[in-house]
Amino acid sequence: MESETQNMDLYNYYYFNEVFNPNELNEIIKTCASLPKQIVTEGYESTDDYIRRSEISYLDYNDDNHWIFERVYEYINQSNIDMGWNFDIDGIESSIEYSVYYDNSGHFNWYCDMLLDNNNINKLIAYLDLSTKEEYKGGDLQINLGSTISDVDSNVGTLTIFPTYLLHRVTPIMSGVKRSLIIRATGKSFR
Repeated sequence: MESETQNMDLYNYYYFNEVFNPNELNEIIKTCASLPKQIVTEGYESTDDYIRRSEISYLDYNDDNHWIFERVYEYINQSNIDMGWNFDIDGIESSIEYSVYYDNSGHFNWYCDMLLDNNNINKLIAYLDLSTKEEYKGGDLQINLGSTISDVDSNVGTLTIFPTYLLHRVTPIMSGVKRSLIIRATGKSFR
């Protein structure tokens, strides 16, 4: 009998194409575009946007948009099993981050997303691309898989899921606009 650890792929990601149909994607974009926006710049002393330059909004769980949360959570659970991660996940955060990267070199430099909040830790990230490849240049989602850096080949409607301990980034936007949703699956301590 194979052990569970033989099927585990701790340094990889999983993706699904066309998680939402075009009408659903348009509804998501329209809903998110109406949310209050924050310009986010994070950096070190040398520059105040070395780490991140983007616009973000938060989509809170409610009766109108619960279907987004529920659909993504299904795919998170499936990838957790299929990849052999089998992390204890209690659910997903009650807010989804909507990020917009503009052609002013909008980016998010290398980071991991294992934040502790309310005694829960982020375990998996689900990244939903809301822009077609024709809408922007640059803005690649890259994941550091330990020995290699992978350019995630995604398009509008692609949902990419990976463990939060993997370093990842969005390279600078050269032209156009890139939109995405970030959904975090949480649980108690890693086990």
